[in-house]
Amino acid sequence: TQTYGTLEAEQTFALAESRELVLSAGARYDDSNRDGSEVSPLATLELRQTEAALRRAYLSYAESTQLPTYTALNNTPVGLFGGNPDLPRATAANLELGADWTAGGWTLHTAVFYREDENLLDYIFDPTGGTGTSRRATAADFSTAGVELFARRAWARIDLLAGYTYLR
Repeated sequence: TQTYGTLEAEQTFALAESRELVLSAGARYDDSNRDGSEVSPLATLELRQTEAALRRAYLSYAESTQLPTYTALNNTPVGLFGGNPDLPRATAANLELGADWTAGGWTLHTAVFYREDENLLDYIFDPTGGTGTSRRATAADFSTAGVELFARRAWARIDLLAGYTYLR
């Protein structure tokens, strides 16, 4: 059994005509009958504009947790995808800077981000796992930096969408 809940507050500050600064902060609560509960923070600072090409610029930080699935925990350690009953709760922290623009009927979104994952579930090749081709559920740590670009243009009957994400 898993229970989730998020509590977030938002405050908007009027700046100049058609501009506002929005600050939001809160926490996410994760609980399970298999593991203890966790509280993860989240916060966003956002500039919104309605009379300019730059519609929104933001800086956000969020953390989250996730428990491994039943199959990852309880599957036998041998076979194509072997389980691991000792897998811990995974945690992730994400810092993102982004912006949205509109121009000539186009909507553009860009963001750069850095994400730190700890104990993320991954199936790692295990040559000793019985068949020689098996993978075992393992907790792994990853650091990922990236850039995402997204463009959209809508007409009466057609939407054109294009996106690109670079991960390192």
